[in-house]
Amino acid sequence: MKSKSSRPKFNLFISLVFGVIVLTSPWFWITVRNFSLIFPIKFEFITPSSQSLIEEVNTLRGELSVVSISPILARAVMNKINVYFFEVSRRYFESYDPQFLFFMGDLDVVKSTHSTGPIFLILLPLTIIGILSYLSKKKRFLIFLLLVTPVPAVFDTVHYGVVLRIPLFLVLSYIAVLGFTKVLENKKILAVVLILFFLFEFFRFFHDYYDHYPRRMGTELLSK
Repeated sequence: MKSKSSRPKFNLFISLVFGVIVLTSPWFWITVRNFSLIFPIKFEFITPSSQSLIEEVNTLRGELSVVSISPILARAVMNKINVYFFEVSRRYFESYDPQFLFFMGDLDVVKSTHSTGPIFLILLPLTIIGILSYLSKKKRFLIFLLLVTPVPAVFDTVHYGVVLRIPLFLVLSYIAVLGFTKVLENKKILAVVLILFFLFEFFRFFHDYYDHYPRRMGTELLSK
């Protein structure tokens, strides 16, 4: 329990660590570097009447007919509303896909280096610790934010898009900071190990960002 006199310093510490996490995050560096290529973004939102969704419905109905499902049942099961709900749910859970968050990122090379995700892997254990610590205090607001921040991305036709998920990255980063403070309070040696691992991840990303990513991006853009 923090005393009232120590709370301002504690809050300042959290703010500083959070700032470091954000300013060193791959999504932040990529967004700054390719800002003119990323913005302004022309989002295409998926709706039950989207042409791509209608084509998917027709394809799925055709596949069902191949396995001797009656056309009436195929239409009842594979309709625009059901497929739309599936696609929206799919995009929601993509936001929490570890492969997306920590290893690959956006499918578009302009928005991801493809050598790491939008946030570093070290944030995974810290986020878990932060969530468990926060839940033990019977506070729910951060958990609420964790659940609602991916919502804008579910209506985008693009899978695994980074830009609309930036609010989620910020929430995950803040929860990870809370997890780090918990580790620092109880396991200082482990906290040092985590810092070293974080530095390793950052410098590994930094090396790729300057030495390999420009060539990789140029090659992929030319091949389009």
